[in-house]
Amino acid sequence: ALIQYTSGTEGVPKGAMLSHGNLLANVLQASAWSSTDLVAGEETIVSALPLCHIFGLTANLLFSLKLGAKNLLLADARDRESIVKSLSEQPFSILVGVSALFFELLRTKGFGQLDFSHLKLSLAGGMEVHKSVARDWSQVTGVPIVECYGMTETAPAVTSNPLNLLKYNGYMGLPLPSTEISIRDLRGNPLSHGRPGELWVRGPQVMLGYWQKSGNNRAAVNAEGWFRTGDVAVMMESGFIKLIERIRDIVNVSGFIVYPSEIEAVVKKHPSVEDVGAIGVPDKRSGEAVKLFVVSKDGSNDQEQLLAFCKAKLSAYKCPKHIEFVERIPRQKSGRLLRRELRKVACRNV
Repeated sequence: ALIQYTSGTEGVPKGAMLSHGNLLANVLQASAWSSTDLVAGEETIVSALPLCHIFGLTANLLFSLKLGAKNLLLADARDRESIVKSLSEQPFSILVGVSALFFELLRTKGFGQLDFSHLKLSLAGGMEVHKSVARDWSQVTGVPIVECYGMTETAPAVTSNPLNLLKYNGYMGLPLPSTEISIRDLRGNPLSHGRPGELWVRGPQVMLGYWQKSGNNRAAVNAEGWFRTGDVAVMMESGFIKLIERIRDIVNVSGFIVYPSEIEAVVKKHPSVEDVGAIGVPDKRSGEAVKLFVVSKDGSNDQEQLLAFCKAKLSAYKCPKHIEFVERIPRQKSGRLLRRELRKVACRNV
Protein backbone atom coordinates (compact mmCIF):
# COMPACT_ATOMS: atom_id res chain seq x y z
CA ALA A 1 0.00 0.00 0.00
CA LEU A 2 2.80 2.43 0.86
CA ILE A 3 6.45 2.82 1.77
CA GLN A 4 6.57 4.48 5.17
CA TYR A 5 9.96 5.78 6.19
CA THR A 6 11.32 5.30 9.71
CA SER A 7 12.34 8.29 11.80
CA GLY A 8 16.04 7.63 11.24
CA THR A 9 17.05 8.10 14.88
CA GLU A 10 19.81 5.52 14.37
CA GLY A 11 21.02 6.77 10.99
CA VAL A 12 19.59 6.78 7.47
CA PRO A 13 15.78 6.26 7.44
CA LYS A 14 14.58 2.93 6.03
CA GLY A 15 11.43 2.46 3.96
CA ALA A 16 9.05 0.04 5.66
CA MET A 17 6.83 -1.69 3.09
CA LEU A 18 3.33 -1.76 4.59
CA SER A 19 0.60 -3.70 2.82
CA HIS A 20 -3.09 -2.92 2.72
CA GLY A 21 -3.45 -5.91 5.06
CA ASN A 22 -0.98 -4.44 7.56
CA LEU A 23 -2.87 -1.13 7.76
CA LEU A 24 -6.35 -2.65 7.86
CA ALA A 25 -5.26 -5.17 10.50
CA ASN A 26 -3.94 -2.44 12.78
CA VAL A 27 -7.13 -0.38 12.40
CA LEU A 28 -9.23 -3.46 13.26
CA GLN A 29 -6.96 -4.26 16.21
CA ALA A 30 -7.39 -0.73 17.56
CA SER A 31 -11.14 -0.91 16.95
CA ALA A 32 -11.45 -4.15 18.90
CA TRP A 33 -9.35 -2.69 21.73
CA SER A 34 -11.54 0.43 22.01
CA SER A 35 -14.97 -1.06 21.24
CA THR A 36 -16.33 -0.72 24.78
CA ASP A 37 -14.92 2.75 25.49
CA LEU A 38 -15.55 4.80 22.34
CA VAL A 39 -18.88 5.33 20.58
CA ALA A 40 -19.00 5.09 16.79
CA GLY A 41 -20.18 8.29 15.14
CA GLU A 42 -20.04 10.39 18.32
CA GLU A 43 -16.36 11.10 18.97
CA THR A 44 -14.15 14.06 17.99
CA ILE A 45 -10.45 13.29 17.60
CA VAL A 46 -7.88 16.07 17.88
CA SER A 47 -5.22 15.62 15.17
CA ALA A 48 -2.03 17.42 16.18
CA LEU A 49 0.20 14.70 14.70
CA PRO A 50 1.54 15.00 11.15
CA LEU A 51 -0.47 12.67 8.94
CA CYS A 52 2.69 11.76 7.01
CA HIS A 53 3.88 9.99 10.19
CA ILE A 54 2.60 6.44 10.73
CA PHE A 55 1.17 7.30 14.17
CA GLY A 56 -0.87 10.17 12.74
CA LEU A 57 -1.81 8.24 9.60
CA THR A 58 -3.22 5.22 11.43
CA ALA A 59 -4.43 6.65 14.75
CA ASN A 60 -5.79 9.98 13.54
CA LEU A 61 -6.83 9.34 9.95
CA LEU A 62 -7.59 5.66 9.33
CA PHE A 63 -8.88 4.84 12.81
CA SER A 64 -11.11 7.94 12.90
CA LEU A 65 -12.62 6.91 9.55
CA LYS A 66 -13.36 3.44 10.92
CA LEU A 67 -14.86 4.95 14.07
CA GLY A 68 -16.88 7.51 12.12
CA ALA A 69 -15.39 10.27 14.22
CA LYS A 70 -15.02 13.95 13.49
CA ASN A 71 -11.34 14.78 12.97
CA LEU A 72 -10.23 18.20 14.19
CA LEU A 73 -7.19 18.87 12.00
CA LEU A 74 -4.54 21.19 13.44
CA ALA A 75 -2.13 22.47 10.80
CA ASP A 76 0.85 23.26 13.03
CA ALA A 77 1.36 21.30 16.25
CA ARG A 78 4.15 23.70 17.23
CA ASP A 79 1.72 26.63 17.43
CA ARG A 80 0.41 25.87 20.94
CA GLU A 81 -1.60 29.09 21.24
CA SER A 82 -3.47 28.25 18.04
CA ILE A 83 -4.16 24.74 19.32
CA VAL A 84 -5.64 26.09 22.57
CA LYS A 85 -7.80 28.50 20.57
CA SER A 86 -9.12 25.67 18.36
CA LEU A 87 -9.84 23.47 21.39
CA SER A 88 -11.76 26.29 23.05
CA GLU A 89 -14.12 26.45 20.06
CA GLN A 90 -14.83 22.74 19.63
CA PRO A 91 -15.76 20.02 22.17
CA PHE A 92 -13.29 17.13 21.85
CA SER A 93 -13.27 13.61 23.26
CA ILE A 94 -9.96 12.09 22.08
CA LEU A 95 -6.52 13.70 22.00
CA VAL A 96 -3.67 11.73 20.42
CA GLY A 97 -0.09 12.94 20.65
CA VAL A 98 3.48 12.47 21.82
CA SER A 99 4.84 13.35 25.25
CA ALA A 100 6.29 16.64 24.02
CA LEU A 101 2.82 17.82 22.92
CA PHE A 102 1.27 17.11 26.32
CA PHE A 103 4.17 18.82 28.07
CA GLU A 104 3.97 21.96 25.92
CA LEU A 105 0.18 22.24 26.14
CA LEU A 106 0.36 22.18 29.92
CA ARG A 107 2.66 25.19 29.74
CA THR A 108 0.49 27.12 27.27
CA LYS A 109 -1.61 29.99 28.55
CA GLY A 110 -5.32 29.23 28.63
CA PHE A 111 -5.00 25.43 28.36
CA GLY A 112 -5.95 24.83 31.98
CA GLN A 113 -9.18 26.81 31.49
CA LEU A 114 -10.47 24.66 28.61
CA ASP A 115 -13.62 22.54 28.93
CA PHE A 116 -12.47 18.94 29.41
CA SER A 117 -15.90 17.56 30.25
CA HIS A 118 -16.12 15.67 26.92
CA LEU A 119 -12.55 14.30 27.03
CA LYS A 120 -12.54 10.50 27.27
CA LEU A 121 -9.06 9.53 26.08
CA SER A 122 -5.58 11.06 26.05
CA LEU A 123 -3.45 8.63 24.04
CA ALA A 124 0.34 8.96 23.95
CA GLY A 125 2.86 7.15 21.76
CA GLY A 126 6.14 7.70 19.95
CA MET A 127 8.18 8.18 23.11
CA GLU A 128 7.88 7.51 26.84
CA VAL A 129 5.84 9.97 28.88
CA HIS A 130 7.63 11.44 31.87
CA LYS A 131 5.90 10.67 35.17
CA SER A 132 5.61 14.36 36.10
CA VAL A 133 3.92 15.18 32.77
CA ALA A 134 1.42 12.36 33.30
CA ARG A 135 0.69 13.60 36.83
CA ASP A 136 0.17 17.23 35.78
CA TRP A 137 -1.96 16.24 32.78
CA SER A 138 -4.29 14.16 34.93
CA GLN A 139 -4.63 16.97 37.47
CA VAL A 140 -5.49 19.57 34.82
CA THR A 141 -7.76 17.52 32.54
CA GLY A 142 -9.14 14.91 34.93
CA VAL A 143 -8.14 12.19 32.44
CA PRO A 144 -4.98 10.02 32.69
CA ILE A 145 -2.54 9.64 29.82
CA VAL A 146 -2.85 6.18 28.25
CA GLU A 147 0.44 5.05 26.73
CA CYS A 148 0.81 2.75 23.75
CA TYR A 149 3.82 1.36 21.89
CA GLY A 150 4.47 0.82 18.23
CA MET A 151 6.87 1.30 15.36
CA THR A 152 6.76 2.34 11.73
CA GLU A 153 7.43 -1.30 10.88
CA THR A 154 4.27 -2.44 12.68
CA ALA A 155 1.79 0.01 11.14
CA PRO A 156 2.33 1.09 14.06
CA ALA A 157 0.49 -0.19 17.18
CA VAL A 158 1.81 -3.24 19.05
CA THR A 159 0.71 -2.72 22.64
CA SER A 160 -1.64 -0.39 24.49
CA ASN A 161 -2.84 0.18 28.01
CA PRO A 162 -6.58 -0.32 28.60
CA LEU A 163 -8.40 2.82 27.46
CA ASN A 164 -10.35 2.92 30.73
CA LEU A 165 -7.12 3.18 32.73
CA LEU A 166 -7.78 5.06 35.97
CA LYS A 167 -4.19 6.10 36.66
CA TYR A 168 -0.94 6.39 34.70
CA ASN A 169 1.10 3.23 35.29
CA GLY A 170 4.40 3.73 33.42
CA TYR A 171 3.88 0.67 31.20
CA MET A 172 3.46 0.46 27.44
CA GLY A 173 0.45 -1.78 27.97
CA LEU A 174 -0.62 -5.23 26.76
CA PRO A 175 -0.36 -6.77 23.28
CA LEU A 176 -3.20 -5.82 20.94
CA PRO A 177 -5.52 -8.56 19.63
CA SER A 178 -3.80 -11.08 17.29
CA THR A 179 -0.39 -9.76 18.40
CA GLU A 180 2.28 -11.99 19.93
CA ILE A 181 5.09 -10.60 22.09
CA SER A 182 8.30 -12.33 23.09
CA ILE A 183 11.30 -11.09 25.10
CA ARG A 184 14.53 -12.67 23.80
CA ASP A 185 18.23 -12.59 24.59
CA LEU A 186 20.75 -11.63 21.91
CA ARG A 187 20.86 -15.24 20.67
CA GLY A 188 17.10 -15.31 20.21
CA ASN A 189 16.27 -17.45 23.25
CA PRO A 190 13.03 -16.58 25.09
CA LEU A 191 13.44 -14.99 28.52
CA SER A 192 11.22 -15.37 31.57
CA HIS A 193 9.04 -12.64 33.10
CA GLY A 194 10.93 -9.77 34.70
CA ARG A 195 14.13 -10.25 32.68
CA PRO A 196 15.11 -7.51 30.19
CA GLY A 197 15.74 -8.50 26.59
CA GLU A 198 14.93 -7.58 23.01
CA LEU A 199 11.25 -7.18 22.21
CA TRP A 200 10.10 -9.42 19.34
CA VAL A 201 6.69 -8.98 17.70
CA ARG A 202 4.57 -11.21 15.47
CA GLY A 203 1.20 -10.27 14.05
CA PRO A 204 -0.73 -9.20 10.95
CA GLN A 205 0.50 -5.59 11.31
CA VAL A 206 4.20 -6.51 10.84
CA MET A 207 5.63 -5.04 7.63
CA LEU A 208 6.57 -6.99 4.50
CA GLY A 209 10.16 -5.79 4.82
CA TYR A 210 12.39 -2.81 4.06
CA TRP A 211 12.36 -1.30 0.58
CA GLN A 212 15.47 -2.39 -1.36
CA LYS A 213 17.16 -3.67 1.81
CA SER A 214 17.22 -7.43 1.45
CA GLY A 215 19.96 -7.88 4.05
CA ASN A 216 18.04 -5.83 6.60
CA ASN A 217 14.91 -7.88 5.91
CA ARG A 218 16.58 -11.13 6.87
CA ALA A 219 17.83 -9.58 10.11
CA ALA A 220 14.57 -7.83 11.02
CA VAL A 221 11.87 -10.43 10.22
CA ASN A 222 12.72 -14.12 10.48
CA ALA A 223 11.17 -17.06 8.63
CA GLU A 224 8.56 -17.51 11.36
CA GLY A 225 7.36 -13.93 11.00
CA TRP A 226 8.95 -12.54 14.16
CA PHE A 227 10.09 -8.91 13.91
CA ARG A 228 13.07 -7.87 16.01
CA THR A 229 12.31 -4.35 17.22
CA GLY A 230 15.76 -3.44 18.54
CA ASP A 231 14.10 -2.26 21.77
CA VAL A 232 14.95 -3.64 25.19
CA ALA A 233 11.87 -4.35 27.27
CA VAL A 234 10.60 -6.34 30.24
CA MET A 235 7.39 -8.33 30.36
CA MET A 236 5.82 -8.41 33.80
CA GLU A 237 3.96 -11.47 35.08
CA SER A 238 0.73 -9.57 34.43
CA GLY A 239 1.66 -9.37 30.73
CA PHE A 240 2.28 -5.62 30.78
CA ILE A 241 5.32 -4.40 28.87
CA LYS A 242 7.85 -1.88 30.18
CA LEU A 243 10.18 -0.32 27.64
CA ILE A 244 13.76 0.23 28.76
CA GLU A 245 16.13 1.21 25.96
CA ARG A 246 17.26 0.81 22.37
CA ILE A 247 19.81 -2.04 22.15
CA ARG A 248 22.41 0.10 20.39
CA ASP A 249 22.16 2.76 23.13
CA ILE A 250 23.13 0.39 25.96
CA VAL A 251 26.43 1.30 27.64
CA ASN A 252 28.77 -1.50 28.78
CA VAL A 253 30.82 -0.37 31.78
CA SER A 254 33.32 -3.08 32.80
CA GLY A 255 30.79 -5.74 31.82
CA PHE A 256 27.88 -4.07 33.62
CA ILE A 257 24.88 -3.01 31.54
CA VAL A 258 23.84 0.64 31.87
CA TYR A 259 20.66 2.06 30.36
CA PRO A 260 21.07 5.76 29.42
CA SER A 261 17.34 6.43 29.88
CA GLU A 262 17.63 5.38 33.54
CA ILE A 263 20.45 7.87 34.08
CA GLU A 264 18.49 10.61 32.34
CA ALA A 265 15.40 9.98 34.48
CA VAL A 266 17.48 10.43 37.64
CA VAL A 267 19.35 13.53 36.46
CA LYS A 268 16.12 15.24 35.35
CA LYS A 269 15.04 15.26 39.00
CA HIS A 270 17.82 17.71 39.86
CA PRO A 271 16.27 21.17 40.22
CA SER A 272 18.90 22.87 38.03
CA VAL A 273 18.46 20.53 35.03
CA GLU A 274 16.22 21.59 32.13
CA ASP A 275 17.11 18.72 29.77
CA VAL A 276 19.64 15.91 29.59
CA GLY A 277 21.00 13.24 27.26
CA ALA A 278 23.31 10.33 28.13
CA ILE A 279 25.54 8.23 25.89
CA GLY A 280 28.44 5.82 26.18
CA VAL A 281 31.94 6.95 25.24
CA PRO A 282 35.15 4.89 24.92
CA ASP A 283 37.13 4.47 28.13
CA LYS A 284 40.56 2.82 28.45
CA ARG A 285 39.86 1.38 31.87
CA SER A 286 36.20 0.26 31.70
CA GLY A 287 35.68 -0.12 27.94
CA GLU A 288 32.89 2.46 28.02
CA ALA A 289 31.83 5.23 30.38
CA VAL A 290 28.70 7.34 30.72
CA LYS A 291 28.80 10.89 29.40
CA LEU A 292 26.08 13.43 30.19
CA PHE A 293 25.02 16.39 28.08
CA VAL A 294 23.06 18.81 30.24
CA VAL A 295 20.98 21.91 29.61
CA SER A 296 20.91 24.00 32.78
CA LYS A 297 17.85 25.90 33.98
CA ASP A 298 19.75 28.57 35.87
CA GLY A 299 23.10 28.60 34.09
CA SER A 300 24.92 27.26 37.16
CA ASN A 301 26.89 24.60 35.22
CA ASP A 302 28.14 23.06 38.46
CA GLN A 303 29.60 19.68 37.48
CA GLU A 304 30.66 18.74 41.02
CA GLN A 305 27.19 19.36 42.43
CA LEU A 306 25.53 17.31 39.68
CA LEU A 307 28.06 14.49 40.06
CA ALA A 308 27.46 14.37 43.82
CA PHE A 309 23.72 14.15 43.13
CA CYS A 310 24.28 11.20 40.76
CA LYS A 311 26.54 9.40 43.27
CA ALA A 312 23.80 9.64 45.89
CA LYS A 313 21.18 8.19 43.54
CA LEU A 314 23.05 5.71 41.32
CA SER A 315 25.40 2.75 41.60
CA ALA A 316 29.05 3.66 41.02
CA TYR A 317 29.27 2.08 37.57
CA LYS A 318 26.19 4.01 36.42
CA CYS A 319 27.51 7.42 37.47
CA PRO A 320 28.64 9.69 34.63
CA LYS A 321 32.37 10.06 34.18
CA HIS A 322 31.98 13.09 31.91
CA ILE A 323 29.52 15.99 32.06
CA GLU A 324 29.22 18.63 29.35
CA PHE A 325 26.83 21.57 29.55
CA VAL A 326 25.21 22.54 26.26
CA GLU A 327 22.59 25.01 25.02
CA ARG A 328 20.22 22.35 23.67
CA ILE A 329 19.76 18.59 23.39
CA PRO A 330 19.16 17.40 19.80
CA ARG A 331 15.65 16.01 19.46
CA GLN A 332 13.15 15.22 16.74
CA LYS A 333 9.95 17.25 16.47
CA SER A 334 8.27 14.45 18.40
CA GLY A 335 10.69 15.07 21.28
CA ARG A 336 12.62 11.83 20.79
CA LEU A 337 16.29 12.15 21.72
CA LEU A 338 18.81 11.90 18.86
CA ARG A 339 21.69 10.09 20.54
CA ARG A 340 23.60 9.75 17.28
CA GLU A 341 23.96 13.54 17.23
CA LEU A 342 25.32 13.48 20.78
CA ARG A 343 27.80 10.80 19.72
CA LYS A 344 29.00 13.07 16.89
CA VAL A 345 29.54 15.90 19.37
CA ALA A 346 31.40 13.56 21.72
CA CYS A 347 33.68 12.39 18.87
CA ARG A 348 34.49 15.98 17.85
CA ASN A 349 35.39 16.86 21.44
CA VAL A 350 37.75 13.94 22.01
